[in-house]
Amino acid sequence: MKKKYSYIILLLLVGISGAWYLAKGRTGMVMDRGVMEAYPAAIVAQVYDIASRAGLIRGEQEKLAIYFMEKDRLANEAKDKGEGPDVFSAYYKIDYEEIGDILGGEDFNRYILSLYEDKGLRDYPLSFKLRKLVSEQKESLGLTTGQVTAILDEVKQNEMARRAGGYNIDSAENECLRRVLSDTQYRGHFYRSAEVHAAQRVADIIGKLQEADLIANGDSARIYRLLYPYEYERTGGLAYYRAMKENILHDRFRDSIACLQPDITILYDGHRNLHPWSWPLNILHHRDSLDLSGEQINSLVSMYRKVQEGEFRSRYLKTDDSRERFDRWEFEKTELVKVLTPLQIDHYLLIRNRKSAEEDSKKDWEKLNEHGLVQSADSIAVLKDLLGYRLRLRLSDEWIGIERSKKNEFAKRDIIDNRPELLKNLEEKIKADRDRNVVRF
Repeated sequence: MKKKYSYIILLLLVGISGAWYLAKGRTGMVMDRGVMEAYPAAIVAQVYDIASRAGLIRGEQEKLAIYFMEKDRLANEAKDKGEGPDVFSAYYKIDYEEIGDILGGEDFNRYILSLYEDKGLRDYPLSFKLRKLVSEQKESLGLTTGQVTAILDEVKQNEMARRAGGYNIDSAENECLRRVLSDTQYRGHFYRSAEVHAAQRVADIIGKLQEADLIANGDSARIYRLLYPYEYERTGGLAYYRAMKENILHDRFRDSIACLQPDITILYDGHRNLHPWSWPLNILHHRDSLDLSGEQINSLVSMYRKVQEGEFRSRYLKTDDSRERFDRWEFEKTELVKVLTPLQIDHYLLIRNRKSAEEDSKKDWEKLNEHGLVQSADSIAVLKDLLGYRLRLRLSDEWIGIERSKKNEFAKRDIIDNRPELLKNLEEKIKADRDRNVVRF
């Protein structure tokens, strides 16, 4: 399973990140034959290391060859003058600024990003976000030559400032994007940047859905096509509004996109009991013990989405003078009786209230023990009797909440009238003790 899951992730990510690797794929290009024949092997090797990363044509390769030949000449000249290796070896170290001046903006950008990806970059402060944008998003965002030049000029300033220390490069990069890109390009940048993150998240979700037995192994591709558009929109939109520092718009977008959540992830949220206070999700969490049908599961998923939509309308779409308010609990309890049978509701309410009923029965036991009405030897039987009563009482309250009718109110009164004798004795004893302690005049 683990190997299969890893393979799925690989397939999903290849499609999204292909553009970047195709860009790096220029590393496989062959050196120009004329340059190969005109210069020594050591020089060709140095040129190849850069040209293969940046995708350089012959003229650019020749500029580098001439540059490295000059460096080699200076090194040999220093050696002939009697300088030590510590002096002449410096001529063979890569000087990124000099290489940048030779290559120019976009070629150097490809080179430096390739080094970064291969972890071959040392002691070079990178303005990574801007460099990556030019490399990966130039075509998709429709950047003009002027925009590319402006961004790469900003890159150079950022990296120089970082070397000086105490520089917030993230803030500077965001400011550059806001200044140089159009509104459409700026928004599009965050969506393009979200592609890999969205793909990874979908792959993770698919793995978790398989582990939870919510989808079959053969459904991965279909589920991916279903989930990716939603995650792409959600991830890109949230990143955009965060960058804009528009908290109100961010929250509105977050809540609006929640109304579009795919059915399968709502079911998964129920599986992991993400919101135990949500009736539809909590019922989905117990779907096996409640023996829910496929139709009932679909209805609960639909109910949860309608709750999200109702809360969104109530929060964002009502007029200031409107008194209309979406009552989540009222909606859920009304819909609940349409989806589950009375027996299923009883079963669910037992699950929902058991812990609280156990706490109530323990408190009853402590009071009975405090007033000398029980013994330790009787604890198991008495606690069982008390728990049964407290469960019935809590269920009657739940049913009254679902439907306030005479029938449900009479049912509660009947439960109270038939409470355990020990509790009746406890009430009488407490009353008697209270009466004895009353000061009479």
